[in-house]
Amino acid sequence: MIHITAAQLLNQLKADLIGKDSYRGVSLSYSWLANQFGHFSLGFLTAFLCYSIQGKFFTICIEPTLLQSILFSAIIWTIFESFNFLGPLLFKMNSLKVKLNKNDSYTFKPDWLNVGFDTFTDLLYFYLGALFLALFNSQLAYLDFVFYGLLILIFIPFVYWYKTKIILQNCKFPQQIRLSQWKFELTDEQKSLVLNFISKETKETHLVITGKPGVGKTTLSIGISTEMAIKREKISYFTSMKLVPLFFSNNKIENINGIWDWVDSDCLIIDDINPSEPVNDSWISPEVFLNYVYNPSENRDNRNLLKQKKVIWLIDGKEKIEDWIKIILIIGVESDKIDHLNIY
Repeated sequence: MIHITAAQLLNQLKADLIGKDSYRGVSLSYSWLANQFGHFSLGFLTAFLCYSIQGKFFTICIEPTLLQSILFSAIIWTIFESFNFLGPLLFKMNSLKVKLNKNDSYTFKPDWLNVGFDTFTDLLYFYLGALFLALFNSQLAYLDFVFYGLLILIFIPFVYWYKTKIILQNCKFPQQIRLSQWKFELTDEQKSLVLNFISKETKETHLVITGKPGVGKTTLSIGISTEMAIKREKISYFTSMKLVPLFFSNNKIENINGIWDWVDSDCLIIDDINPSEPVNDSWISPEVFLNYVYNPSENRDNRNLLKQKKVIWLIDGKEKIEDWIKIILIIGVESDKIDHLNIY
């Protein structure tokens, strides 16, 4: 379980709010903050436009009030978010939140509870923006108290989602994708292997994913690991060329914020063990990789570190999978804890 301290959260917040993003790059937590500020602004602007239009065109038959404008803004964005959330759930419609696969069906069902919480969080920021208008010209004093009450309420989802984005950016995935967004087909047995690997009840499981270039091995592994990271498991993504040098060092290589490194990970993704076409030669053979694991020059026990984690091995289809599984067995992983998922 990942523990993010208040100091780490505040340091990230400071970097996101006043940091120079043109130099350090835009973080996931920064993007999330910008998105919520956008929701806040849209809620405010919608309420402001409603109030202005009422005052200009409808003063004869309707006395404009802030409450009417705020409620109208809230209704607009509730309908919008509800359609965006319920559309794919009830009617299998395309959505801004969930990308359906090429057959308009899910290979893996979305975590609707998590998606619903995301939708609810967005709505809170829309409502907060609409209520912000009341602070400028409140005709009803209680609207000010509603605003501040909502500001307090929003703290809980803020901390949850902001921590989640910090965790995901520490995984160092090359792209962001939920498992439900993965667009290729699998058999029921293959789906069971994936879901079993994600389960917290399975420990020290090694999932070997093989297949030709372009069949979605990397995106599948990221989708799997994203679901685990959202559940607060420590995930580390490395290509083999970046992981191997770490076998030779006893110095902790910290991620941003120093939350964890590969040694502390619950799950490790090892990608590009060999290159894809048009490169025909392997970067690292199974035997050479094993020699790196058994590096005798340092005290670190790389073998047990690999054995005691969940590991996803991504291997191109042209490699002899039997040789890699043999290496995993030599490392000490029991045969019943090695699953092979072959996708084409």
